[in-house]
Parts: sequence; structure tokens; C-alpha cells
Amino acid sequence: MYVVTHAGFDPVSPDRIHCTPEGLARVMTAHPDLTLVAAHMGGIGQIDGVFDMLVGSKIFLDTSLSSIRPDERERLYEILHLHDDGRILFGTDTPWSDPREEISFLKESGLSERALDNIFYKNAARLLRPDTEDV
Repeated sequence: MYVVTHAGFDPVSPDRIHCTPEGLARVMTAHPDLTLVAAHMGGIGQIDGVFDMLVGSKIFLDTSLSSIRPDERERLYEILHLHDDGRILFGTDTPWSDPREEISFLKESGLSERALDNIFYKNAARLLRPDTEDV
């Protein structure tokens, strides 16, 4: 079983961040065997906390809405290069972002083809079918 959660800023409740990187790190500490996926690269508008608390951890990050965050683009690319590419999942959050733009964002990141294959499909295949040896 795995848990997927929105992470960071949400325009529905702009005055409150419901899921912070610190909160995600606390959940992982309390439940180390949990498979946890944090949407939006661990937290929209929470990039410092993502670096401090999540990069390099066991948490899965999804890439949804990365293409529409121009002020954070370079730091998001850093996260992609520093976090285990076996723990990053492609995401779009359609209709709020265009899947083609999300794909372009990743292809422009400078990641290797192997890393991109992991992110675009292999990691999801392993997550959804853990009995699969290699995809």
C-alpha cells in the first residue's frame, strides 16, 4: 500500500499550508516502512524545506506542476539531480498544467536517459507492481 498526498501551497486554501516538507518528514520518521508519494516535488512554495527535509530521503516525489513554477525551475532541476531517480514519478496535475510542458520540463533538466526512463514509467511500474523484477 502507498499514500499519495498533495504537498505545499494550494490555491483552495491560500492562507494555510496543509502538507509541509517537515510534516512529510515526520510521517516518514513515524512510519519508516510507508511508501509515501509527495505531489509537486514535495511542496509548492516550500522548496527550502524540500531541500532540508526530503531530498535524499525514502519519500517519492512526483513532478506535477513543475513546468509552471518558473521562479523555482533551477532549484527543481537541482532536486531532480540530487534525489534518487528511483524515487521520482512523472506527474502532470492536468488540467492545471499541460502534460507536454511537464514532459519538456523533464527533458530539459539534463537528466540521463536512464533517469528519465525511471521517472516517466519504470518507477511507477515498480510501485504499482512490486512483484515485477525489472521493467
